[in-house]
Amino acid sequence: MKSIHAAMYVEKVDLSLPGSSEYDFFIDNFSSMEMWADRSDLAELNNELETSKLKIIKEIPKDASHYTHIVQMTGGVYFAVLIKDGDWIDQLHSS
Repeated sequence: MKSIHAAMYVEKVDLSLPGSSEYDFFIDNFSSMEMWADRSDLAELNNELETSKLKIIKEIPKDASHYTHIVQMTGGVYFAVLIKDGDWIDQLHSS
């Protein structure tokens, strides 16, 4: 089973800016700690993933980030997420 183990809020940036790329379109304030998702966000993201409501916008190249995908929740909020094997709840009990 795959689940979302980590997430960070991301915002769209203007692609018309010089030097911007498709990847930059979603990465804004990517290293800002206050943008990290909390446990309730992870629970909601995983619920939407399990019920096929989560929209996967794109895969992130493996060498570009710790995160694997850009997703959009039903409310329109974008996240960079780490989707990997295992239950995300297990990591909460091991930390």
